[in-house]
Amino acid sequence: MKIDVCTTATYRPELLERTFCSFKENLFLDEHEYRLVINVDPVGSDTKKEVQVIRVCDKYFRFVKANFPKQPHFGHAFVWCWQNVETPIVFHLEEDWELMQKVDVNHMLQMFTKYPTLASLRLNMFKSVDGVTKNWSHFHKHNGDFFPIPPEEKGLLGWCGHPGFTTLHFIKTVIPHINPERNPEKQIKGHNSNFGHLFRDHEFGVYSPPNSPPVVRDIGRRWMVENGYAKKGKNKAIFTVWRKL
Repeated sequence: MKIDVCTTATYRPELLERTFCSFKENLFLDEHEYRLVINVDPVGSDTKKEVQVIRVCDKYFRFVKANFPKQPHFGHAFVWCWQNVETPIVFHLEEDWELMQKVDVNHMLQMFTKYPTLASLRLNMFKSVDGVTKNWSHFHKHNGDFFPIPPEEKGLLGWCGHPGFTTLHFIKTVIPHINPERNPEKQIKGHNSNFGHLFRDHEFGVYSPPNSPPVVRDIGRRWMVENGYAKKGKNKAIFTVWRKL
């Protein structure tokens, strides 16, 4: 099966290496054909690391489509990536996540056949106990395959930028209505008038065993602190670029 891996990145080859290595070892099986679609913004402790980033991409992916803009902009990077994916199921993977245990990728993919209205299935960043997992301040029960997002919470918690599979149909429906000048992740919600029907008619889920520690973890925030970077903007909704403190 052909699968596009969609990544927004910066000049942090050490983080990208760690991310790709963990997913190669624990999720991306060789029986599938993966193509990397990556936007690399010129942000980092050393903006001369472009060549190192390219080497990391080529190390883990046979097919790579890359964009290296002259100016960093998360909104533009996100939109470019989503405009350039082509496979029916896309794996969304930002540069700074680590996969901490083996995950059955084929079982995840089978969910999109078993549940035809499933639009997104992301990996769990929270632990689960007694068949229940936390999603921020909400709690969801395992259905035997994954943790489905209840209908009343789909608009808020249905899709986020954590690593996971998203259907091309969902992506192509969403992307024409995204304003790249604002944080796209905060726009892909059920309260957006353009997406109300999309969230109503589709299902969303979180994937991990029913009783397990977190499957993925964010490894980028420590880098931000150590290198003196922050997200520019008064709040997460308008974040589009990084700034040096």
